[in-house]
Amino acid sequence: MTAHYSPSAYQPARIPDQPAATMRSWLFRFGSSRLPWGHTEDIVPHSMLSHTSPASLRDVERYEHALATGEEQREAYELLDYH
Repeated sequence: MTAHYSPSAYQPARIPDQPAATMRSWLFRFGSSRLPWGHTEDIVPHSMLSHTSPASLRDVERYEHALATGEEQREAYELLDYH
């Protein structure tokens, strides 16, 4: 513990329940974000993050190498996140 926090700060047993986040306009979504304490929701399936095959990882490495050597070019909208 540091001098900045009390001994009771960040205790898992004291996390207050929060209601689920309500839909807000796009403008208000940029202004703040809530910590998921008390009401967490899975955004992507856990299997999507933990069950990656070695073959698919090699494909990603080949693609990144092809980008670095100039054999491949990025798609026009590849880096945009629409979520």
